[in-house]
Parts: sequence; structure tokens; C-alpha cells
Amino acid sequence: MPEHIADARGKPERQRWATPRWLIDTIERWTGETIACDACAEESTAKSARWYGRGSPLGEDGLAGKWPSIGTTWINPPYGSAGPWVRRAIAHARQHPEARVFLLLPPRTDQQWWHDLAECGQARCCALRPRVEFDAPEGVRRHVPSFPVVLWEVTQRAFRTPGTYQWRETRAKRQA
Repeated sequence: MPEHIADARGKPERQRWATPRWLIDTIERWTGETIACDACAEESTAKSARWYGRGSPLGEDGLAGKWPSIGTTWINPPYGSAGPWVRRAIAHARQHPEARVFLLLPPRTDQQWWHDLAECGQARCCALRPRVEFDAPEGVRRHVPSFPVVLWEVTQRAFRTPGTYQWRETRAKRQA
């Protein structure tokens, strides 16, 4: 199995925590599109009917998989190996003008992949507040992680529409 794939049998349980549905719903509402592909998932964490990862009929290796040329691809990669996912997202957006890739990543400004995103000219990020509380795997106690995450959007469409992400509405609904 390639190193960039989170193998739940050999990795700590934290690699299996899922992105909360409210975040995906917010992205879908903001973009007006459903997530067409989850490139880095397991069956229990997938945010689309089309997903790559352990047990997927499409294959385990989302980096080598075929991402949609039109529509939105979601990636919440293992944070210890984010670089290959970032490089693939940038390349994919450059090749496909109507594609959009969202990545959920820690704000690691000392990493090369962070600067690749910041300097590629087709990405923007949004700091999420409060900290995202991931959905825990079954049998694991839920808690808020000790680090924040940011949401990156990579697309040639990123700068066609003005504005920024509006998370206040989502936060209020989530707390209700």
C-alpha cells in the first residue's frame, strides 16, 4: 500500500476521524455543487458516492485515481503526508478549468506544500473558527483536536467570484 494512503490497520485511530457533515454541507451550499469525488476516504468517512481509499471499488490510491474534470473533489488527507495531495490538487486544477478541489489541512506554514498552495495563483484559504471537531471512529471518545485546520480551495474559478467564506451562519446552526 502506498505511503500516502492512511492504512487504518497500521495508523493511529486519529487517521480515521471523519470530516463533520456540517462542513461539507456548507461547502456544497456555498459552491452550489455537491461533492463529486472524495479522493482520500474510507467507506465510513466518504463524503461522496464516488470515493477512493481502502475498500473502494474505484481503487485505494486516490492520487492515481481519475478525479472529475468538472465539479468538486474533496480531500481530507493524512496530515503527515499532505504534500503529494497538494501537488495533485494544483496540477488537477491547472489541467481542468471547471474543476474545483477543496483540501482540509493544518496551518503548517513551515512546510513546502503550504507555500506551493499559497504561491500557485489559483488557491485561497479560510481559517475555520472554532476548531473543527472531527467525527470520531466508532468506540473512540470524541474531542476537539489540539490544532486548528484551514480550508483550501484550488481552482481556476477561485477568483472569478468575489467574497470570502461565511462561516458564522454555519457555526450558529451547528450550535443550535
